[in-house]
Amino acid sequence: MVYKCNFTYFLVGENYDDDLKSLEDVMEHNLKIGFPPHLMIIFRQEKRLGEYLKTHFVPCDFSYTCLNRTAFSRDMVVLKANVKVLIEFHTYLDQSGRWLLEKLVGRDVILTFSSIFIPGHPLFPLVNHQTLNLMAHGFLKKMVERYLKSNKITKDVVDNYLTLYHLKLPFIALIVGLCSGLFIFLYELIKFH
Repeated sequence: MVYKCNFTYFLVGENYDDDLKSLEDVMEHNLKIGFPPHLMIIFRQEKRLGEYLKTHFVPCDFSYTCLNRTAFSRDMVVLKANVKVLIEFHTYLDQSGRWLLEKLVGRDVILTFSSIFIPGHPLFPLVNHQTLNLMAHGFLKKMVERYLKSNKITKDVVDNYLTLYHLKLPFIALIVGLCSGLFIFLYELIKFH
């Protein structure tokens, strides 16, 4: 039954499941890209993607507006939305039980901080308030800029490849140790036997 539903949906619905594997595929299909605005600095590092985002970027806040547009209008993709999808997974199922959203694992990895509180936890309002203050005052943006700056490799860095020549000294020490151990063993065997 599930197979028939999926096959029927594949034949009649808009389907990007096999077409979208990276952000380059998203650009080829001319889809909008939605993510929180404070992550824009990460994606502006590449010129082509930065130019594309000038016209195709949709700012996504902490609501479900972008996910709803992705699931039901099918004209955009949303980055970094897996927690929202897990919380509201039943919202994004069609009548046959098929997911309306497809999760893609790309090469873009963004450092995130996640914390989960039970409903009514006394620390939640304080942590929520402080996190929003840090975001509002640019701390997160500064942290991302510092992370990107620290990871840039200068052109002065030279690659060093490990070869057998580099392992020559450890092998010589190993052979000398084995030979001396064998010599001592034979000496003790002959002398004390």
